[in-house]
Amino acid sequence: MKTSSCKAKSRVLQDKVREMYRTVGRQYGLQDDDIKAAQMGATGVDIVFSPAAKAVFNHSIEAKKHAAVRIPFHFKEHYKKYEKDSTLKLLFSENNRDQTLVTLRAEDFMFIIEELLNLQEKNS
Repeated sequence: MKTSSCKAKSRVLQDKVREMYRTVGRQYGLQDDDIKAAQMGATGVDIVFSPAAKAVFNHSIEAKKHAAVRIPFHFKEHYKKYEKDSTLKLLFSENNRDQTLVTLRAEDFMFIIEELLNLQEKNS
């Protein structure tokens, strides 16, 4: 497969993830320009948040689209890049013609579950 075709597939996934974040962000007063997909080939995260969006989403996002995504390898690589910052490290991945998945550390997942349970308890 040509490099340009691979980049186009990756761009589609980045745009999909960006739109998911924009949909949620609008509920918190964010504008579409607050959440952007990074330029292809640029170093750093794949979804770029404005300062206002970072206040809502404290995430470092990598998006990988391949014929067969090697999730443990790609997540470990992504985690190392942003290990020192306090963001929630997320890997959005999609194999060709498959569902989009999100990978995060088990500790981070359990923290999210605890927060949801605390909110439910407060609202009861």
